Amino acid sequence: MPIILRVDPSLLEQLVAADEHCGLPRRRSLSPDRDTATSLRRLGERIVPGLPDGLARAIVAGLCRTAELMLAEFPHNLFWDLDLLAATLARQAREPIRAHERIEETIALLDAVHVTFGLRSAIRFRYTHDFLYGYDWARWMGRRPADAPFVGPYDAEFLRYVVARGTELERLVTSGTDALYRELPQGEFRNPFPFDRSPDHEVRLHDELARASLVPVPAWEFDGQPDYHRDYSGQRLCRARKLGLLRG
Repeated sequence: MPIILRVDPSLLEQLVAADEHCGLPRRRSLSPDRDTATSLRRLGERIVPGLPDGLARAIVAGLCRTAELMLAEFPHNLFWDLDLLAATLARQAREPIRAHERIEETIALLDAVHVTFGLRSAIRFRYTHDFLYGYDWARWMGRRPADAPFVGPYDAEFLRYVVARGTELERLVTSGTDALYRELPQGEFRNPFPFDRSPDHEVRLHDELARASLVPVPAWEFDGQPDYHRDYSGQRLCRARKLGLLRG
């Protein structure tokens, strides 16, 4: 299979079209060091050279589809860092066995995550932030046995758990037995947290958490190191309390 030494113009066109459709790189980054998220074009230019043609095309198509599905299912999403996700796909492309299958599985599971929790679902969260920046992942990793192997925040094993958990929550919604996961009125977003998540408060809280290194997955860093050893959810609640963002 031929190796791509530079980004094929047709792949660049796909990335640029998705950037324009999704508003990248005008979208916000949660990075303490920059204001806007890395464009898909820049991510593609970083990861595609050196890859076999088929894998490069699978990654480009997957990144574009993920960004466009984020826009469709989470149109109010505030932070759009996909650097570490792109790095995860690039790492999978370098694996000697089943690389193409792994990438396709990851993209399909990402599709399922967004559809299960997004705008047209029974769950209907407003943002992808808890998934993208690893709060869900850190809690899941913290419940695993101490000797369990490390699983990354965008690896298939965790993504399968997220989809399964979403299916459980959908059943709660339809059962009508849970106060947090009740059926929502049209136009309302679900917030099972004790702090307010209106856009201004969401930005204020998470900007401060990022500056304090209290985000478990630095999704804005291509070489970011996810961490689950601290109580990130507890720290977020404490910071929300200090900022006066708790709901009455």
